[in-house]
Amino acid sequence: MEALVFHYSHSLGRACWSHCVITSHFVSGPYSISLQFKPYYREKKCEELRISFQSKTDIAKKFIQNFDKPSKLEKIYILMDSWYTSNSLIDEALSRNYYLIGGVRFNRNFYPDVNKIKIYEFATNLNPNTLDSVTVRGKEYKVYRYHVRLPKPIIRCF
Repeated sequence: MEALVFHYSHSLGRACWSHCVITSHFVSGPYSISLQFKPYYREKKCEELRISFQSKTDIAKKFIQNFDKPSKLEKIYILMDSWYTSNSLIDEALSRNYYLIGGVRFNRNFYPDVNKIKIYEFATNLNPNTLDSVTVRGKEYKVYRYHVRLPKPIIRCF
């Protein structure tokens, strides 16, 4: 197959020979509809193919820009994993009045006061009694809501 390269698979814990495809889906109730697909190529491959390079974040940002919100929906939530949660995607979602739910990597720095600290260091010092329980599909998670300042802009981390 064309355009296969080694990509690191977090679920397998190793690099594997594969395609990398960025997708977007619209979910409403029990329905999930695939909306957009775009292959991701590294810069070198883009040069070989003579196409302009787009980062994964650039592709995801275009997906947000191209989404036509159904007129009867009051709120749109964008769900992304920690690899995509970035200032530019947060800004794009907020500029369209969309809500964003995204993971933040555990080794990310933030500033709960004037001092920089990694999120995992902050989490180890939390009082377990301050955590809320959230149940998703029968599985219970402990969450902590905290407003933090990342390098730019100010966002909410959950």
